[in-house]
Amino acid sequence: MNVEKPEDYHPSDIEHAHDIQELLLEYRKQFQETADFIKHKNETVPQNISDAIRYIDNQIAHWAGLF
Repeated sequence: MNVEKPEDYHPSDIEHAHDIQELLLEYRKQFQETADFIKHKNETVPQNISDAIRYIDNQIAHWAGLF
């Protein structure tokens, strides 16, 4: 059985980049759901959650070639 080691991955690999993008999108989804839940309770969303969503949105814009 041929198992790839972590050092066999390179950031320039398309599959690796796709995996990272999917992971970040899932994090964004979780952050957004948390923010929506907090807002629904009429509470203030912590700044670090808002910052995380904004940071991931910025990365998505870079992937899409908007920046």
